[in-house]
Amino acid sequence: MKPSVIIIDDYNEVTDTFSEYLSLSSIDVLAIGHNGNDAVELYKVHKPDVVLLDYMMPKFNGFYALRNIHKINPDAKVIFLTASLRPDLPQQLKDAGADAVLTKPINMNNLVGLIKTMQLGGVTQVSN
Repeated sequence: MKPSVIIIDDYNEVTDTFSEYLSLSSIDVLAIGHNGNDAVELYKVHKPDVVLLDYMMPKFNGFYALRNIHKINPDAKVIFLTASLRPDLPQQLKDAGADAVLTKPINMNNLVGLIKTMQLGGVTQVSN
């Protein structure tokens, strides 16, 4: 069975590029959102294998989404994708329950491999 994801990022160019690449890599993109509130609502509806989540977004950021998704499902798999240069951020995100933290620009082949591994129940607490 193909892994499923939702993609949450406030930039359409990012969500469009990720969606196209992941779809071509046999990953089902169930939905796209643009802030942390979208992430929570889309998670409730779609229950994906993995959530791809940007950290810095307007209104509701990635921390908001992570906390509320984990209230729905404490075992939800979340990969943070961030362009933040804060050196402490990856550890804060992992401490909050992120399964992986990847810094933009993202190596898409590595992301595909990580999603497929996570869907099978492997890999937790990864950063690049």
